[in-house]
Amino acid sequence: MLVARDRTNSAMVSAVLPSRKGVDISAVLSHRLKKDSVLITDGATAYRQVARDRGVEVRAVPANPKKKAP
Repeated sequence: MLVARDRTNSAMVSAVLPSRKGVDISAVLSHRLKKDSVLITDGATAYRQVARDRGVEVRAVPANPKKKAP
């Protein structure tokens, strides 16, 4: 399950993905990410590749607060 929200206009998108692979995430997010976007994630490595491909900043918020984000 992928849920994304644009804070500037409260637009939301949700999708059930076949996997957590970058290609599946990118299919949903890539056309929505602008150059000034900041992609906030759970730290899954696939998001870093999506961010690199789109040229946007990526930040991870770990699910476990005792762990540091990559």
